[in-house]
Amino acid sequence: RQCPGISDNTTVDTVMVFGRFRRITSHNMVNALRDAAAVIGEDFLGFAKEDIGTHSLRSGAAMSMYLGECPVYTIVMIGRWSSNAFLLYIRKQVEQFSHNVANKMLKYETYNHIPDYNPSLSRVDPRTRNHADNATTR
Repeated sequence: RQCPGISDNTTVDTVMVFGRFRRITSHNMVNALRDAAAVIGEDFLGFAKEDIGTHSLRSGAAMSMYLGECPVYTIVMIGRWSSNAFLLYIRKQVEQFSHNVANKMLKYETYNHIPDYNPSLSRVDPRTRNHADNATTR
């Protein structure tokens, strides 16, 4: 169902603002992203608002799809990537995302582990040796 005032020629980047149709520009998107980053803060995000651009949306979407286990060919098609080059962006994002993770992991230095004194192995447990889903024994 169409909204009043739009036609088959109306582009997907069209929105209604104060009763008038306007096209969203990359300048609008960059400003919105940077405003949001400014509100959240550089200390929390780990990067400055000036580091954000419209490419952040594209690589971020690729990262979300990849983490959501979408097939690579789907990510390439939806993101209009000409190759699997998006994997380079994902690697960079993972490196940035995992910054300082080791220190966070060591925040609580002591904990208790209750061992299982009656270990039982199951053939369906992927941690068992030579299990088909255990990458280290393939």
